[in-house]
Amino acid sequence: MIVFDKRHGNKMPIMVELFLGHIACPMLRDTIVTDSDSLETKPHFLSRVNGCDSAHHCAFCSVIGSSDIVGLAFCSEEGNVIGVTRFETSIPWNDTKHLFFGQFNLHVVLVSDLEFTHTVLGLQSCSSTNPCCLCLVKLDDLRKTRSTAEGEPRNRPQFNAHLTEVKKGNTLKEKRKLAKENGSVFQEPLISICFDRIMLPILHIILRVMKKLWDNLESAIHRIEIKEYKEIKMLLEAPDNLSRHLLKLAESKDQVLQEFSTAEEQWREAHQNYSVVRKMIPPLSDDELSELMEQYIETWEKKADAAERKKKFNNDEIDFYATLITDLTEYIKLKQGPIERQLEWVISSYPILAKHNPYFGGSFNGNDCIRILENVQTVFSNLHLALESLDEGARDSASALINNYYDIWDSFASIVPQLRSTRKLSVEQQEDLLSDTEAFAKINTTKTKESVIYKMHILFDHLKERLTRYGTVGFRAEDSNEAIHAVVNKLDKVYAALDQTRKTVCILQSIKATSQRSLAQQEQKKQLSKKCKR
Repeated sequence: MIVFDKRHGNKMPIMVELFLGHIACPMLRDTIVTDSDSLETKPHFLSRVNGCDSAHHCAFCSVIGSSDIVGLAFCSEEGNVIGVTRFETSIPWNDTKHLFFGQFNLHVVLVSDLEFTHTVLGLQSCSSTNPCCLCLVKLDDLRKTRSTAEGEPRNRPQFNAHLTEVKKGNTLKEKRKLAKENGSVFQEPLISICFDRIMLPILHIILRVMKKLWDNLESAIHRIEIKEYKEIKMLLEAPDNLSRHLLKLAESKDQVLQEFSTAEEQWREAHQNYSVVRKMIPPLSDDELSELMEQYIETWEKKADAAERKKKFNNDEIDFYATLITDLTEYIKLKQGPIERQLEWVISSYPILAKHNPYFGGSFNGNDCIRILENVQTVFSNLHLALESLDEGARDSASALINNYYDIWDSFASIVPQLRSTRKLSVEQQEDLLSDTEAFAKINTTKTKESVIYKMHILFDHLKERLTRYGTVGFRAEDSNEAIHAVVNKLDKVYAALDQTRKTVCILQSIKATSQRSLAQQEQKKQLSKKCKR
C-alpha cells in the first residue's frame, strides 16, 4: 500500500514501508480516522501519546519513538495489525481526537502483485472462475475466445452481496462452491479499499507476458528443429525406444524367473521321489530305478538351464537401463538445436546479458526483460542467421513463422517504455499508448493460437480506466516494493538467531538506518554538485 501526498503534485510518496502480520500493539488504540470518503476502512494513527504498555518489546515503538503521528496502521476486528504505513515526515498531534484524511489531502491506493491483491480483497486465486480482481470476467472466456473479454466491473455493493451469499455456506467446501457462483468472493477483505484505487502491477504484467512470449517462441523453434534436423528427432525418440526395450527386458525376466521356479519345483519333487524309492522294501527293479533316475537328471538339467538364463538378467543391468532413460530424458530437455542455441547465445551476450532464473520455469527478471525488449531487432536478426543452414523451402517457411513472432515482440516492446514511465503522460501519449496496446492485443490473438492470460487481460481491458483516472501507470509500479524483498531476506539471515519480535525490531532499525545513510549521501552529492557549479 502506498499513500501519496497531493500537496507535492503526486510526485512524492510519504509512505515508505508496509508490514503484514499479526502483531499486537496497544499503542494503536489512540484515535481513529473517520473520513470514509478517502478510505473505506478505519485506520489507526501510529503515535505514542500515552506510551506503549505492551508486555513485550514493541517493534514499532522502537522505530518511531515519537508522540507525533508518523503513519497509519490497519487492524483486523480482533485488533491485530494487518498493514502499517509510515510517513517520511511526522504530523503534529495537537491533542486532536479525530483527524481526517481530507485535512491532509491524502489519497490511498493499493500496489502489489496480483496474488497479494486477491488476498487483501478476500478473493479466490488467480485461476478461479472469476480470476480478475477488477471485473467479473470468466476464466473460460479468456481461454476459449483467445481475445479480450470485458467483464462487469467490480464494486463494493456487488462485492458485499456476493460475500453475503458465500457466508451462507456452513463448511469450507460449501463456501468454495458458493464462491464460484458469486464472483469468486471468498472471505472478508483485509482492507476494504475501493476497486478503482487498485493499481495495475506493471512489473508483474511485463514479467508474465514476457515469459509467455518467450515460451511461445521457444516452442515454435523447437517444432522447426524437430522437423528439419533428423538427429534431433532421433535423439527425442531415443528415450521411447529405450523404454520399449526395457519393457521387453522386464517381461523376459519375469518369464525366465517363472520357468526357473517351475523347473526347481519339478527337480525337488523328482529328487524326493528317487530318495524315497531307494529306501523301499522290497526295492524296485533296476528298470524302474533307471526310469526314475532319468526323470531326476532331466529335471536337474532343466533347472540348470533356467538358472543359467536367470543369471543373464541381472537386476543391476535393468536398474542401469532405467537410470539411463531418466538421465537421457533430462539431457534432452536441456539439449538445444542450432537455432535455439543461437537464441540463448544472443540473449546472454552483450548488450543484453540476460540470464534465466533457476525458479519460475527459467523466467527473466525485470531488468533482463527490458534489455531483451530494447534489442528485439538484434534477437530476431540472429535467429534469421541461424536459419541459413536449412534448405531453401524449409528456410522460407521457418522465416515466415519467426517473422510472426517478431511482430508480436516488437509490438509489445513499443508499449513497455510508456507503461513504465514515472511521469504523468500527456493526452497524446495516453492515446498512443492505448492505440499501441490495442494493436498488440490484435496481433497477439491473430498470429498465435494461444489463449489470453490473466495479466494480458488486465493490460488490454483495464489500462484505459487507470490512465484516465491517474494519467500514468508506471509511476505507481511495484518495482520498489519488490526491491525490498532482497533487503529483508538478507537481514532475516543476519538476525536469524533472534526471536521473532527482536528480529523485527532489528530489521526495521537496519532499514531505517540504511535509508538515512542513503539520504545523507544524496544530500552530500547535491552540496558537492552545487560547489562544483560555483
